[in-house]
Amino acid sequence: MIEAVHPDGDGNTNAPDSVIYLLDTRQPRIANDQSLRAILDDMALVTDEGKPAKGVKPTLRFYFEDEEAAEFCSSLISKAKRAELSKRYGVRMSLIALGVGGSNLLGLPTKDPMFLERVLVVDADTPIPAVATNRGNAAKLPCVTKATGTARSIENTVKQFLHDIATAKDGILHTALLNINITNPTSDKIFAAFFEDGSGTSMQRESAKKWWRKNWGKLKKWKVIEQWAVVYTTEMIEFETAFERAMSTTANRLKKPMR
Repeated sequence: MIEAVHPDGDGNTNAPDSVIYLLDTRQPRIANDQSLRAILDDMALVTDEGKPAKGVKPTLRFYFEDEEAAEFCSSLISKAKRAELSKRYGVRMSLIALGVGGSNLLGLPTKDPMFLERVLVVDADTPIPAVATNRGNAAKLPCVTKATGTARSIENTVKQFLHDIATAKDGILHTALLNINITNPTSDKIFAAFFEDGSGTSMQRESAKKWWRKNWGKLKKWKVIEQWAVVYTTEMIEFETAFERAMSTTANRLKKPMR
């Protein structure tokens, strides 16, 4: 149970719960070393000269172009799904916004082989060249299949989805509106929450990013992106397949580093 919660095991440093370990049954005190290895060693009464505890899972890092991309992915690949993948491939997952353009992100392995042991996740409008595909550690975030230009960006994908579910009279888009994670969801609430001041009308990159930053709290709480994934199942299946394939390849490299 401790391993499942501890950040050194299957836990997440951003999780609301944490492990505080007390030692010495006669005179309890907080342990100076709160690492998973130290905790397990103490529970097994292993001394420094004793047999080491079970090895801690290596951390597999997923690099994204920016914070918005990492947030989008964290909603698409749920916490439960990430826990399942972590267990399957014997790693801990860490999602990191690197703050570089997509092409530069894909080019990092040519600068340092270390980046072959990282999963590189780019936005939908970034092409993945053959050389990056052949490395096996790249994946592309999803967008609506027929989207072009700036409509492929994460921010505009979500804005368009909100417009679509708020104006749909029936069908799967209207069902998505009804399943938004608020009490009595309506199109009026969607427009008031996300578009009342007109900030959601522009598709320009910087404007769209400002809109996302302003509204990310609501997008997350209302589970808007999770509903997008329900509607666009084909795109989600393609993304999940590419994501897991890149994770599998890179996890194997990480556990057996190339030297």
